[in-house]
Amino acid sequence: MKRNTRPFLSALLSIFLLQVGFSQDPVNFIASTHTAENGDAVEVEISVTGFTDIISVQFTVDYDPAVLSFLSVGNFGLNYMANSNFGKPPDVPAGNVTFVWYDEALQGISVDDNTAIFTITFEVVGVSGDSTGIEFGDNPTTIEVTNAGGVMNPVFVPGYVNVTGPVSVQEIATEAFIFYPVYPNPVEDMAYIPFNLFEQEQVRFSVYDLSGRVVFEQTEVFLPGMHTIHIPNEKFPAAGTYFCRLEAGGHKGIQKILLVR
Repeated sequence: MKRNTRPFLSALLSIFLLQVGFSQDPVNFIASTHTAENGDAVEVEISVTGFTDIISVQFTVDYDPAVLSFLSVGNFGLNYMANSNFGKPPDVPAGNVTFVWYDEALQGISVDDNTAIFTITFEVVGVSGDSTGIEFGDNPTTIEVTNAGGVMNPVFVPGYVNVTGPVSVQEIATEAFIFYPVYPNPVEDMAYIPFNLFEQEQVRFSVYDLSGRVVFEQTEVFLPGMHTIHIPNEKFPAAGTYFCRLEAGGHKGIQKILLVR
């Protein structure tokens, strides 16, 4: 997989560059988001919009190997795509998957918006409360996307995987805090999130939905003792199930919230 570690596609493009001033909307690469438990397999989709007359693509997908372990790539959505287009652990460092592809016909390939061009399957090895971004980077394979007009400026939208479960609806006792259930639950007007700190700590508190999207986040230093965080109904975008995560003193706990309207 040596070709995955150096940008060679610009040189290839010069062979067939026929147009000058070619313009089009930006091409977007989007990683999916997931919430899963330890031991689950998650399929992260890399999808695209604005993928019109594209001749070559290369980039690196980055993730935290303490949270996810690479299993496979698949569900190829472009012509001329195969396993050989990817650099995968152990051939590349854990935490990276590299991708290099080009249109062997040198004509440019187009796909519909929201097409998944490939998926990466991971095993979740992190514990409840862990999370990792699914990001696009330049190392070891640099970012480059080309069409008939030359090198483009792509847009990359990262995804993430949040690790949950088992989710508690009882108090969670750690060496740093006791995290009590949210009340009332279901929540109608205001969610009250009580916790008891044993020492002064910086507390990070976040609420996220089933897709892993964070809807509320707060970081603050609290003195020892009982505290309650208030979250009004309007902070939640829609009725449904949410998870609230408290992190302090190197410990984490997750409580479940059901919102009704």
